[in-house]
Amino acid sequence: MKEMSLKPNEEAIIQIVEQVSKTNINKIRSPYRGSEVTLPRSILSIMLREGGVTAKRVGEIINRHHASILKYSKDHKFNILSYPDYKEMYLKVQEEHETGYRGAEVTLMQQQINELQSSIRKIKRRMIKAGQIKLNNN
Repeated sequence: MKEMSLKPNEEAIIQIVEQVSKTNINKIRSPYRGSEVTLPRSILSIMLREGGVTAKRVGEIINRHHASILKYSKDHKFNILSYPDYKEMYLKVQEEHETGYRGAEVTLMQQQINELQSSIRKIKRRMIKAGQIKLNNN
């Protein structure tokens, strides 16, 4: 499956849905239609849309046509009222998003900071080796 560049808010929502549903994003993006995947797929779609992500972008993330995303949105209220499993999972994801989102966002930002710091150290070592900068012994 093609690697995708995700924004921190998209990554955080995906992580929450994966955690609550115990289903990873590769399975959510797959053509599989079992309920253990369709529920998290629909809820991920709803949560991303509620987070301001466009239907087209959500479609790219979950590997579905944007019309499917619009259908998930249209059916959401009915699903909440009619399907206890859907409602329970959605409420758990929503609660975790509201209470844990900042923690997930901070974790992602810390990972990005660590990666940038590592890249900076590597660049500095190369530049020192090439004589482009001198080692500061302070």
